[in-house]
Amino acid sequence: MEEHYLFLSSEQSKDLFPSNHPGDFTVELPHVYDLEGHWTCAVKEIQIPLRTDIAYVCTDICVESYAENTMVPVLRTLQKASGKSVMTYFLYESPIHVKVKEKALNRIRIFIRDSQLNPVTFDKITRCTLQFTKWK
Repeated sequence: MEEHYLFLSSEQSKDLFPSNHPGDFTVELPHVYDLEGHWTCAVKEIQIPLRTDIAYVCTDICVESYAENTMVPVLRTLQKASGKSVMTYFLYESPIHVKVKEKALNRIRIFIRDSQLNPVTFDKITRCTLQFTKWK
């Protein structure tokens, strides 16, 4: 099985994307990842300053899914546990994999939406690990 892991932060690529912020950021990758064949992507872990009870982690590289009466490229739904602090860490032993629509990857955009799919903003850094897996 072929895999790639990307360790992303909302602080990366700010020189290329100055409007990056923890709720919506684009990262320029150091080289092009060849994704010929069939690939999936999953959020393996994420550290996020979650203020809403439910949030959708989305990306521009995956196929869309149905959420909140519309189609959105959701990677993962996050649910804040009651009593948790704002900075929340999620680690998934068996992450949910979503089909990747791109065949070559040189940048990736991560954007967070609330339960109504409205953009969210945070004042702390968002970090995540994405797992790419080739399945055919």
